[in-house]
Formats: sequence, C-alpha cells, structure tokens
Amino acid sequence: MKKILGELNQEVGVRGSLVLTPDGMVVASNLAVDLQEDLVAAIASSALQTIRRALGQLGESGFSRLVLNATYGKMVFVDLRIAYLVVVHSRRQVRPPARRASEA
Repeated sequence: MKKILGELNQEVGVRGSLVLTPDGMVVASNLAVDLQEDLVAAIASSALQTIRRALGQLGESGFSRLVLNATYGKMVFVDLRIAYLVVVHSRRQVRPPARRASEA
C-alpha cells in the first residue's frame, strides 16, 4: 500500500497521501517530510466526521469524492468503502527541506 501511495505522490503538487479508517486510524501513509502524520490524520478525521454528520442531517448517505479547498492547497477525500484515501495537494511549489551534510 505504501508503494501505491508513493506512486500517487509523484503527481505534480501532491505533498502526501494516507489511508484512514472511518474512526480516524491511519492504515498507511506516505507524507512529505515536513508534514506530520498525526496532524494530517487529525485534520482529515475531524473534517470527515463533520462532513458525514452534516450529510446525514441533509438525508444523504455519504460521498464518493470530496475536495476541501484552502488558501495554500487542498485535501481530496475518496471513499474506499472500508476506509478513506486522503491526498494532500499544495497550490504552490514547495521544495522539501534541505538535507544536512551529515545526511548526504
């Protein structure tokens, strides 16, 4: 699964991706080094819970794909039936942090 997420992350602008259960547990993730898995998962889980609750109040059962747009990027949610694929996309080109000489 990590390999598939890694391939997805090769798309232009994608900063990372993860698979999240409906209750917020991370199944697999592949995020840029400057993205914290627990923070991304918490934001995604909170958004999913709020959206599912609102859809339920509107009499809707769910969604197949959802895009949340923000100033600096977006999160794309895809319902996989047993989990959610979450893709973090940046609107601006962000270079990864420079590697220290000791890491080269």
